[in-house]
Parts: sequence; structure tokens; C-alpha cells
Amino acid sequence: MKIRSSILALAAFLGTAIWSGTGKCASFTGLGDLPGGVYRSIARAVSADGSVIVGASRVTDFGDGAFRWTAETGIVALTDVPEGHFTSLIDAYGISADGSVIAGVGRAGFNTEGYRWTEASGYVGLSDLAGGAFHSQAFGLSGDGSTVVGSGSRGGPGGTPQERAFRWNSGAMTDLGSVPANTYSSATDVSADGSVVIGTTETRGFRWTEATGMVEFAAAEGFANPRLFSLSGDGSVIVGNAQTANGSEAFRWTEAGGYVGLGDLDGGTFGSAAIAVSADGLVITGSGRTSSGDTGFIWDAEHGMRDIRAVLVNDFGLGESLNGWLLTNPAALSADGTIVVGYGINPNGNLEGFRASLAPGEPDEPLAGDYNDDDTVDAADYTVWRNYLNADFELPNETESIGMVDQEDYAAWKSNFGATEVPGGGSGAVSLGSAGPAGVPEPGTLGLILFCGLSAVGFRARAAVRFS
Repeated sequence: MKIRSSILALAAFLGTAIWSGTGKCASFTGLGDLPGGVYRSIARAVSADGSVIVGASRVTDFGDGAFRWTAETGIVALTDVPEGHFTSLIDAYGISADGSVIAGVGRAGFNTEGYRWTEASGYVGLSDLAGGAFHSQAFGLSGDGSTVVGSGSRGGPGGTPQERAFRWNSGAMTDLGSVPANTYSSATDVSADGSVVIGTTETRGFRWTEATGMVEFAAAEGFANPRLFSLSGDGSVIVGNAQTANGSEAFRWTEAGGYVGLGDLDGGTFGSAAIAVSADGLVITGSGRTSSGDTGFIWDAEHGMRDIRAVLVNDFGLGESLNGWLLTNPAALSADGTIVVGYGINPNGNLEGFRASLAPGEPDEPLAGDYNDDDTVDAADYTVWRNYLNADFELPNETESIGMVDQEDYAAWKSNFGATEVPGGGSGAVSLGSAGPAGVPEPGTLGLILFCGLSAVGFRARAAVRFS
């Protein structure tokens, strides 16, 4: 039986280590706060690549203001237009794929009005539905920023104001209706192309397309009163929560597979809600309950539901950055599901928006001669080479001769002795000098050497993160 095996096979044996290394791009950032009022910020939406975040921050003792955040600018207030159409911009709920268009809620005098913002046009008020009290709110935005969804006030039976879901496009706001008729409805999200809208009604969720109109989202055995919060890029995957035998439970829905309950986190009373889903529908985030209270989760089919803070700390080594933080409310995901934004309790006890990146960055170039994969070519690597000399085994970072461990591998080690990994990939070599390796320890098994080496560095995982 040959003992030939790749480092990926060993990683598979060690389980989640195959993707859970501390990648260069993994990070956690508190978004800060706008000046004025108490310290408070909430992140609500993020661009497709995770670089632009929008939400609300407290700007007076009693009111919030909308903000836009990037790594370059930090948190910046979305100020009123020069003409003063809005006396305040309360919140930002939606953002286009490229981050150039924002939708949210503003206030004009005593009226609340949904808006659409671009750098070129500034704020454009969306107006309101016919009849009722003047009141509208924008909660979702299509990928290209052309379609806005939310809720507005229309005249109900006897002239009573009634909140109804709307879809806005090309300056026109369309009442999407309600089920049953003449009841409450509100749109919460829209597909990337603007063709599918979801939201909530008096008793459960709805799904709207131009072909079907508003269709009440059917309950199923074991899933009652579903509430819909987010959908995938093409609208085929919908997430939310419903009443199950366990309690209020997060779910993932597709037309082919129906409802799939996502469970809950360990500890505490049962309760979870799915709030956001990646563009391909494979990664979900939301909130669940633990013995310590509500906390954020991240879900994928392979790993199930996991405490997002625990993943960032244990799998990505971000414990120092997260010291004192409680990540209670993830709110949005980048298109590929590797960047999560939301809000939680910071170390000072204040509500603050956050951005968490679970992306591992580009894999390093192999460092020839680094046979225990610790980013340094030294005597320990000679021991690995010596113990498996003439064996049919693929050494980590083996570049000279794949297969039999031989003198070519020794030559690669010798020529690179003393080299260390350069941040960002590649290696920097130094000369071996006149003396060869001294004090070589007694032979040990390669499995033990590799396991200890991988444990020491958390197995930096040359493979990319996989949530699917």
C-alpha cells in the first residue's frame, strides 16, 4: 500500500481545517458613529463586493441620520439636498450592486418619504401612493438601482389610511396590492433584476411578479405564518422565519425543495430568523438565541447554523479584534456571502454597526523546502525530508520532484535554508552559509510532525473558503 498522500487529504482528515485558516483578508471592523446624540449606528445593507455599507446613526438625542461607509472615507453622513427638500434623512435600507445608488427613508416637514439617491442626482423623493396620509418608506433596491420597493400609504375603505407594498421604477410608484384585499402589506426585498418582490402581509409573507401579481406565500406542514425577509439574486431562494413545532424558526425556501428549517443555536429558548442570503442562495445570516441571549449566525448546507462570532474567533483568529463585542444582528451579505454587515454591542456597551470579512485572500506561493508548512525553511524541514527519504509521498510545498522524496528535494531545502514567507505571497531566500543543519532530532513520524505544524499555525489553508 502506498503512503502517497497530498496535504489536502490530511486537511480533509482534520475536518474544518481545510477552509478555516486565518486568511489575509479575514477582518472585523466597527463602523463608528456620526457626531451628535448618543453613540449608536446600525448597518443595514452592503454592496455586492462588500466595499460600501449604508445604514443609520444617531445624530441628535432623538433622531437618526443615514450614513454611507467605505474603508477610505469611514462613516459619512448623507446630508440633505441644497434645496432643503428633506429636513432630515432618517435611514438607508437599500444599496445597488456597485454601491452607487442608495434607497431609504427621509422626512420632508412632517411627512416621511422614501428616497432614491445617487451622487449625480442627489436625493429624489419617491412620493407616495394615492389617498391616505402622505407616508412612504423604501426598504429594497434592485442590483442596478432602478427599482425600489417598500411601503406607502393609500386610501382604504372609508378613506382610512392603509399601508401597502409598492414597487417604484422610472418615476412611477405602483401599488402591489394586498392579500387578503384591503389589508396591510409591505415589500421587504427585490431580486437583482427587479422582477421578483417579497414582503409581509397581515398574516404571512407574499411573493410578487408581474405575471402573477401578489401571491400569498403558502404555509406548509410544519411551517405556519411565514415571514419573508430576503431573496437570492434571481429570486429563486427566499429566507425568513416561520412558526414550527420548535418555535419561531429560520427557514430557506425554494420552489423545488419547499421549506427547509435551519434550526437554532445551542442554549437558551428556541428562536431564530434568517435575515439575509447571498446572491447564489447558498449562504444565510440572521439571528438565533443562546443561553447568553440573541446572537448572529451564519449558515450553509455543509456546516449548518453556527455562531458567527465563534466562527470569526475560532476559524479566522479574530479574537483580539472581537474582544468585548456581541454580534447580535447580522443584516446583509455581500454577493458571495463572505462579508457580513450588521450591528451589535461594542466593548463600551453601545450599539454599533460592523463589517466582518470571512474571505481568506489569495493563496500563498509555495515556499520550496518548507516541508512542515510553517513559513520557514529550517532544520525541522530537513527532519521531515530525512524521515521520508525514498518514500512515495508528496511533501507540502514540494516543487522540485513531485512523488518520490529524493535528493532533489534535499537540494531545494538546502538552497532555500533560512528563507521565510513574505507577506502577500512568495518567499525571500537567504544563503545557507557554510554550515549545514546541526542538532537534527531523532526521527519521528511525518503524521505527527505535520499535525503539530498545522496545529501551531492553524493550518493556513491554501484552499479558499467554501460555504457551499
